[in-house]
Amino acid sequence: MGALGRKVALAAERTPLIGRGREIARLLSSLERGERLVTVTGPSGMGKTRLVLRVARDAAPLFQAVRVVRLASLRRPSDVEAAVAEAVEVAQPQRLDLAGLLAERGKLLLVLDNLEHLLPEVCPLLDSWLDRAPALQILVSSIVPSGIEGEVHFELGPLAADDACALYLDRAQRAAADRDFSEEELREVRELVLRLDGLPLAIELAAARIRVLSPGQLLERIDDRFALLESGKEGRHASLWEALSLSWELLSERERRALAYASVFERGFDWDAAEAVLGPVAEGGSVLELVDGLRAKALVQSEDEVPPRFSLYESVRAFAARKLEAMGLEEDALLRHALHYVERAEQESQRCHGP
Repeated sequence: MGALGRKVALAAERTPLIGRGREIARLLSSLERGERLVTVTGPSGMGKTRLVLRVARDAAPLFQAVRVVRLASLRRPSDVEAAVAEAVEVAQPQRLDLAGLLAERGKLLLVLDNLEHLLPEVCPLLDSWLDRAPALQILVSSIVPSGIEGEVHFELGPLAADDACALYLDRAQRAAADRDFSEEELREVRELVLRLDGLPLAIELAAARIRVLSPGQLLERIDDRFALLESGKEGRHASLWEALSLSWELLSERERRALAYASVFERGFDWDAAEAVLGPVAEGGSVLELVDGLRAKALVQSEDEVPPRFSLYESVRAFAARKLEAMGLEEDALLRHALHYVERAEQESQRCHGP
């Protein structure tokens, strides 16, 4: 296999995939309907790769072939072409007509894992493949959607509480098979996985510490989560900090400042608060555009309320707070936050004591 080749066989899973039944069913339904481009997005560490690999395996009977291409280490569109060519087992002469060769492969599912850092440069390639290979379907994992016409965007959220607990216990018992958990510790596990936002990577890193830190001890030290939740290895998912840094690197400079400023909201915020605190960051632009951009990258969450409210995952907020401090803007952000809520309190006081 060449240096750029990233063909991956659909190997058997070594650990069980906990939860995600609803997500698997919906993604399979999209592929069964013949959707041409399906993109699973979410912050790094949310379990996108694991999910798309399971979906690809379950969807295999629908296709003549399924090919998985890992993109994390690739840097140029030409690298992507080379890796895809190798994955579909074609020779690569100069001026390869890859779109035409993909069309010849018939009903093919192409899985592109970790596409985010290659956007938007690789979008013209995907457009060409989809236009010229009518039986081709593409399943993508990416921190952000591609924005290509016809894309089905599926945002992967946190694990449900029961599934998050099950993931922690499974991984902890693999790290320490002789370890039993008391009823009190099981309650602490539930609180711990909620404080970790139901983020699979964070939960797995926490479970790996079971020999030296109990769930209760981790909870006591949760403010130091970035020092505790690292594996000592190298790679995208070696630590919680590195995983969140991948999302941070995809932001524009204004989006970075907006996310950092948003860390002062401990329990979410509405549009009025966003405009008061993030307004100066917009630099004459739109706060709506900034919040929408962060929402698209799954760094800001929207709650189903009218009017809408927004929030940050606790780990994302802690990460952004560190960045805010490093920028030297913490005092300014806190002052804007305080002035907004003092003004709001005065308005509410007049309303309550008026006629």
